Amino acid sequence: MPESILNTPLSPNTNNRHDFDYRILFTRFGKPQPNCIRIIMTGIIVSLLPIALSGCAASPIKATAYKTAHLRQILVVPIETPPLEVIPDPIDSRLPVQRHFRNMEIPTPLTKKIYLNPGKLLISGLISNEDVVAEFTLDTEQGAHRPSLSLIGQDYWLPSLALAENLVTQLTFNNIKSQLSSHYYRLPSSTTRLGSDPADWRKSVAQWYEQTQSSIDYRSIKDSVGFDAVLEIGIGHYRIFEGQTALQILMRLVDPADGTVFARTSAETYTISGSSQSLLDNEGQRFKQLITDMGMRLVDRGLGNIGLPLRKTALNPSKIPFVEAPPVNTQF
Repeated sequence: MPESILNTPLSPNTNNRHDFDYRILFTRFGKPQPNCIRIIMTGIIVSLLPIALSGCAASPIKATAYKTAHLRQILVVPIETPPLEVIPDPIDSRLPVQRHFRNMEIPTPLTKKIYLNPGKLLISGLISNEDVVAEFTLDTEQGAHRPSLSLIGQDYWLPSLALAENLVTQLTFNNIKSQLSSHYYRLPSSTTRLGSDPADWRKSVAQWYEQTQSSIDYRSIKDSVGFDAVLEIGIGHYRIFEGQTALQILMRLVDPADGTVFARTSAETYTISGSSQSLLDNEGQRFKQLITDMGMRLVDRGLGNIGLPLRKTALNPSKIPFVEAPPVNTQF
């Protein structure tokens, strides 16, 4: 690839009033509860899952046939993924002594933080002063706002990156030239960092997804590289709760010429997956594969929803028994 492409800057879209000075690169790729109450609450949580996956959100947009017929080159950009939510909190399986402390009614300081487990999974949950995991700081840069683009690294597992890689494979197999960006899009925030509260992350995801104008000026890559569209793929939420795993993906097609979002969609599913401990053991390999398999099916559906139906697939179909979520707009 020409050197000029590697050094092509992405400038801000002034309509969204964010300041960016980043460059894009391309690569190949408390108290214990009685058991009876816990059982009741577990049943409520499980029974309300379809409702939790539905609600109000920005309306989907399907690209016109004329627009998609002229797409020959697509840049795929993964979006920052919120930390994993695990219900009930896995601190008991990680630190069995915590269960003893509760039974003895011994007060122990527990705080909700974002931490990195041995499998490099970002998790929002409780940690103690004597924990085997430590708080993980996502934002170390000084400044008034979070940067909007960051180089993809190996500090932690980024589920949206795994889905983006599959997306590139699928598009290429269907004769649509595509390329994976080596930068991922950082979720917008009014402060320098996003905390451990999942609600803050959901709000930030919604803020990105509901934009009708991209906050990144992609004109430089259209002029230099010739991309017809930028396909952004993110995760609205992913959770493990009482033996079930839920996943929601979000996709947007952006016109690099003017930054207009001309297509977007959300898709979600959940499955009976077993306990969080069984999924997160062995560096979370089983969980990572589960999310990748679930996301693969959602990506195929999402492409059809935005006007890019696949004629053929290059990926092996998943054998996991999925329970499809209701086909309604999604609440973040």
